[in-house]
Amino acid sequence: DLGGWGYQFGDEGGAWGIVREALRAAFRSQEGWGPPTILHHLFLHESGDTDIHVFRRRLYTEEYPRPRIAALSSLVDAAALQGDAVALDVLKNAAEALSTLTEVVRRQIFAPFDHVNVAYAGGVFASKIVLDELRRKLQSEGHIQLLEPRHDPAMGALLEAIRLWQFRLGQFQ
Repeated sequence: DLGGWGYQFGDEGGAWGIVREALRAAFRSQEGWGPPTILHHLFLHESGDTDIHVFRRRLYTEEYPRPRIAALSSLVDAAALQGDAVALDVLKNAAEALSTLTEVVRRQIFAPFDHVNVAYAGGVFASKIVLDELRRKLQSEGHIQLLEPRHDPAMGALLEAIRLWQFRLGQFQ
């Protein structure tokens, strides 16, 4: 839920947002007002449907809850790795959105020239394209270093809670 607007209005850079943009591109391509893309074929192959609009309607049913739709982002990555320019643009735009959001948060918390280490987390980073593009964008300014997480998100949250507890405990002693 990047940007804080919920997955339907936000999620730029997230897996669900990637699928939303890739589906839009597939619909435009099918209708003749977008560039050609293999995304159309990959979505139909994955769903077993023969018409992209039948698949689109199924996406609104309980058969396709949010996590299942988000998991389709692997198809976008596969298309990009096969040289599909539309899929590659979708992934690059996702990395751009993640970079922008990261920079916004950095500016709100840190001084302008503070060096900040940022660890990535989430299924979208299974895409080497997104990860490499995000790293390139963040590190080009020289203020952010993108790091592999040392722990899973739950452990990271626990460690942060312990750190805050220790800080508060120190205030009262």
